[in-house]
Amino acid sequence: MARMRYNDYGPRDARQAGSQLLSHALLALRLLARFILAVLRLPFLFQVVSFALIFRHVLNRLKLHLEGVWEPGFPFGWTLWIAFLYTVPYWAALQIAWLVLLVVFRRRCAGRILKTQNGSVPVQSK
Repeated sequence: MARMRYNDYGPRDARQAGSQLLSHALLALRLLARFILAVLRLPFLFQVVSFALIFRHVLNRLKLHLEGVWEPGFPFGWTLWIAFLYTVPYWAALQIAWLVLLVVFRRRCAGRILKTQNGSVPVQSK
């Protein structure tokens, strides 16, 4: 009689272990997706990220432009302040464009959605 090794799974054991692993992986992916959606639903997240990206771009451009001229005589905080003052108008324009596009999109979609008195969408049969 052949002796089974420790890691030698039968076909049923392998299927069971694989299905358990797959169910755990799917559970982890569902929890990760829920967490990502919860973070994305935060109202200030888009504004903070967009401001940070614009600020980083402006600061890198200023560093390249003022290299060797600005740094010896002025502290880095002044460069940050100038980068902030450059960033605010661009960020504000982005926010205004976002609001305008949101209003236009909602107005366009409002004409397509028909609602009844009680708020339900009627089903049209042809």
